[in-house]
Amino acid sequence: MADRGLAVYAAAYPAARPYLGAWAASLRAQTDRDFDVWVTADGLDPEALKRTLDLDRAHVVETPAGATQTPGQLRALAMEQLVDRYDAVVFVDVDDVLEPSRVAAARQALGQWDVTGCRLRIMDESGGDLGVVFGPIEGEDPCAYLPRWNVFGLSNTAYRTSALRECLPIPADCILVDWLLASRAWVRGKRIGFDLEPRMRYRQYARNTAHVLGPSTAAGVRRATELVTAYYRQLLAPAPVGDPSRLAELHRAKASIERFERWSASSEEGMRTYVERLNAMQRRYLWWWSVAHPDLEELWRA
Repeated sequence: MADRGLAVYAAAYPAARPYLGAWAASLRAQTDRDFDVWVTADGLDPEALKRTLDLDRAHVVETPAGATQTPGQLRALAMEQLVDRYDAVVFVDVDDVLEPSRVAAARQALGQWDVTGCRLRIMDESGGDLGVVFGPIEGEDPCAYLPRWNVFGLSNTAYRTSALRECLPIPADCILVDWLLASRAWVRGKRIGFDLEPRMRYRQYARNTAHVLGPSTAAGVRRATELVTAYYRQLLAPAPVGDPSRLAELHRAKASIERFERWSASSEEGMRTYVERLNAMQRRYLWWWSVAHPDLEELWRA
C-alpha cells in the first residue's frame, strides 16, 4: 500500500445507538491499529457521537447545515472525501462487531485485490452467537452470486480507493449501496477476493435492512423484492460501463425479478406455496436469497 494509508468507515444512526460502545471497543481491540476512523453522523449529534465512541483518530462527517439527505447521499458524501485522502477503505457497520484481525486481514488482502470481502458470524440482538456463518462456502465464486444475490456488504468489505472512485457516484435514493458498489466493481472487471474466515460478527435484529435468518414470510419476501427491484433500476439506468456479458447477466436478472414482483403482488396462494417451499429448502445465508429463488422458478413463471 502507498503512504496515504487506510481508513475504517461506518455510518452511525439512532437505531444503532445501543451498539456503538461494543463496536468502538472492537476497533480499539484491532491487532492492526494504523488507521483513521470516519463515521457519518446520520441523525445523531456529532459531538455526542464523538464522546460515545471515544476513539483516537476519529473523524465525524456531519450533515450539511439545513440539508435533508438520504442515507445513500450521506454515505456518498463521506466516500467522495475518502477516495481523495486514503489508499484504502475498510467498510464496517456500527451495529456489528469486528473480530481483532479484521483490519489486518483486509489490509493484507488489498495487497492482491481491488475489492475484498469476508464471511460474517451471525449473532442475535444481544450479541449471542447463533452458530451460523454468512457467506459463500469453500469452492464457490462469490462474484457468481452478484447478478441475483449479494455477499459484499458495508460491514464485511474493503476497497482500494482507486477502485471505489470508479464505483461512484451513488444514486440519491439508493438503499442497497453495498450491492451497487460491488456490482459496479464486478462489471468493470476489478479484481475481487473473498476471505472465508469470519472477520465480523453480524447482528440480526428488527431494524436490519436485510434479514438472512429464516423462516421467510410472504410480507418479508415482498418487502425484500421491492428493495431488489429498485436496486436493479438504479444499477442499470443509465446503463453502466463494463463487461457486456456481465451486463447481460444483470439485465436478465432484472427482468426475472420484475416478473417475480408482478406475480408475488397478485397471487396470494402462489406466494403461500412459494414461501412454504422456500422454508423447506436448505437455507443459504446470503443477502436477498429469498427473492425470486431460481429453484422455485416454475411457480412464478407458470
